[in-house]
Amino acid sequence: MASTRPVPTSSCVTVGGRLPLGVPRRTSATSRAAAAVFATASAGLPPLASALLSIAATLLLTGALHEDGLADTLDGLFGAMTRDDALRIMRDSRIGSYGAAGLVIALALKASATAALPDAAIAIVAAHACSRFL
Repeated sequence: MASTRPVPTSSCVTVGGRLPLGVPRRTSATSRAAAAVFATASAGLPPLASALLSIAATLLLTGALHEDGLADTLDGLFGAMTRDDALRIMRDSRIGSYGAAGLVIALALKASATAALPDAAIAIVAAHACSRFL
């Protein structure tokens, strides 16, 4: 029989990221930090370098959970022949060639798109906020 003890809140709020906050606050803090890194870095660095530093800050704050999921999905979809193989590959903690290639492409597209925006710091905050509604 399953336990009916309540789960402590402190163990729930850190799921999905490294910041010990609820989802809306964590998203807000992450987007503001990424925008601040971009704005600070863009004072002396080219836009692409600023975008890469901003993305690095976001990855550190979120634990790169979405990127891990993307890599697992790509490895499972393209690195397996059967359904059982795909599930086994997705559960494996190691990254495969499809996952690595997909991450490089995804992060390169994200960095180049961010660098091309005229008001990237504002767009970073807006993108994080809008992602909560999708």
